Amino acid sequence: MGSFNNLVGYFGTIEQSFRKLRFFTIAAYGIAAVVAIGSLVYASLYVASHNDNIYVVDNSSGVALAATKGSEVDRPHEVELHLTEFHRLMFNLPPSRAAIDIQMESAYNLCDRSAFEYYNNLDEAGFYQKLEEANAVQWLVMDSLKIDMNSYPYKEMYFGKKYIQRQSRITKFDFVSTGQVVDVGRSSSNPHGLLLEKFRVIKDERMESISR
Repeated sequence: MGSFNNLVGYFGTIEQSFRKLRFFTIAAYGIAAVVAIGSLVYASLYVASHNDNIYVVDNSSGVALAATKGSEVDRPHEVELHLTEFHRLMFNLPPSRAAIDIQMESAYNLCDRSAFEYYNNLDEAGFYQKLEEANAVQWLVMDSLKIDMNSYPYKEMYFGKKYIQRQSRITKFDFVSTGQVVDVGRSSSNPHGLLLEKFRVIKDERMESISR
């Protein structure tokens, strides 16, 4: 009789162990499911919140700037970066026609046909050929940039100094350009989603020539 009772107690212990094991197994699966669902919800919320952000790289500093979709908070800065980059491509010129043409192709993505017309007029006058033949370098330094963000299209005026460096001298010019900026779709070739229209150089006067 004692052996029978011991046997019953033994199987009772096994049954209790199975129940405990089943309970902990179910609990583990439940915890894993909660963690998985929580992770998916968090990831969805994270992606949704960051989809409202646009990151713009400042070429002068290499810093990524955040701008929120539907917000104009950073739009003036984007317009400034767009205009600065356009003028850099158009007027910071190496003594290589091939390199200049590559830069112009990039500049055309940021402006309407007025940029090509400006380039074409200088090209017909032999400016770029003379620059290459003289092994001269041209660059533009911005003094100030005026942008009217209270009207659309955004009116702008760029003020700066242009320099042409030849072997024997550096010539300095007083430079002013104008135009208007409109919103367009963003792309890899136009990350700010802006287009300069009616670009004109209204002042390009020689100021002085300095011997090197």
